[in-house]
Amino acid sequence: MSASINYDFILTLSSIKRNLFSIGGPVLVILGTIGSILSFSIFIQKHLRKNPCSIYFMAYNIASIGVIYGGLLPPVLELGYGIDYSIYNLDICRLRLYAAVSLGCICPSYLILASIDRVFITSPKVHMRRLSSRRYAAIFIITGTLLWLLFSIPIGVFAAILNPLPNYLICLTQANTYTNIISYGSLTKEILVPSMMVFFGLWAVKNIHRMKLVRVAPTGSLQTTQRKTGTPMIQAKDRQLVVLMLINIIIYVPFSCVLPVVLLYTQLTARQPKSIETLQSQEFLFRVATYCVYVPYCINSYAHLFMSKTFRKELKDIILSGRLFRCCA
Repeated sequence: MSASINYDFILTLSSIKRNLFSIGGPVLVILGTIGSILSFSIFIQKHLRKNPCSIYFMAYNIASIGVIYGGLLPPVLELGYGIDYSIYNLDICRLRLYAAVSLGCICPSYLILASIDRVFITSPKVHMRRLSSRRYAAIFIITGTLLWLLFSIPIGVFAAILNPLPNYLICLTQANTYTNIISYGSLTKEILVPSMMVFFGLWAVKNIHRMKLVRVAPTGSLQTTQRKTGTPMIQAKDRQLVVLMLINIIIYVPFSCVLPVVLLYTQLTARQPKSIETLQSQEFLFRVATYCVYVPYCINSYAHLFMSKTFRKELKDIILSGRLFRCCA
C-alpha cells in the first residue's frame, strides 16, 4: 500500500505551501500594514471624514490591520516557519480562532455597509438619502461589530488543542453540532458576502446611470444645480467614493470566491474514500484558498492609488505637508 503513495507529489505540494507562506506571507503582511495606514491617513483628513462612506473605509482599514495580524500572521508563522504558540496554550488557541473568525466577518461587513451607503446617497428618494449620514454610519458600524463579536464567542468557547496523530497538535474547534453549523455557516458567509457586495455595488451604479440631465436654475446672483426631478446632483466626492468602493468589490470578489469552491467540494466529497494524495491535495487547496482570502485586505489601497487620480493626489498632499507623519504619530 505504501509503495503506491506518490511521495514526490506530496513533498512538492508541501514545499509550495511552505514557500507561499514563508515568502508570500510576509510580503502580504508588510504591504497590507503600509497600505492600510496610508489609506486610513487619507480618509481621516478633515474634508473627507465628514462623508459617511469615508467613515466606513476608515473602519475597514483599522479592521484590515486586525485581520492581517489576527488572521493572516498566525498561519504565516505556522506554515511558513513552524511557529505556532496556540498549540501549547489553550487561551492563545481560543484567542487565535476567535480573532480570525470575528475579524474575518467584521471587515467585509464594513465594505457591505459602504456599498449600502452608496446606494443611499445615489438614491432619488429623499428618505433614503437621509440614511447616508455620519450618525447612521457610527450606529451601523458599532452594531455590526458588536453582533459579530457576540456571534463568534462560541468559536473561542469550543476551541481545543487536539492530538489527531502522534506528535502532532493542532488548534481547532471541537467536533460537535456547533462546529457543523460553523462549517456550513462559513460556506454560506463566503458566498453571501461577495454576492451582497456585487448586488449593492451594481445598485449604486444603476442609481447613478438613472440620474437625469442637470439643469441650472439661476437664483439672484447665485446658481443652484438641480435635477429635473428635483433631486440634487451627486457630488464629485461621492462619485469618487463610489469608484473606490467598486474597486474594493472587484478585488474582493474573485479572491474570496476561491475558498467557498474548496469548502463546497470538501463538503460534497466528505463521505467518499480518498487516497493520501487526494487528502493532501485538498489540504493544499484549502491553504491556498485561505491565503487568497487575505489578499484583498493587503492590496486594496494600492489599487486605489493605481486607479484613482484623486486618491494619488490626496496621498501626495498629506506626504508633502507632513500630515501623514502626524496621523501615524
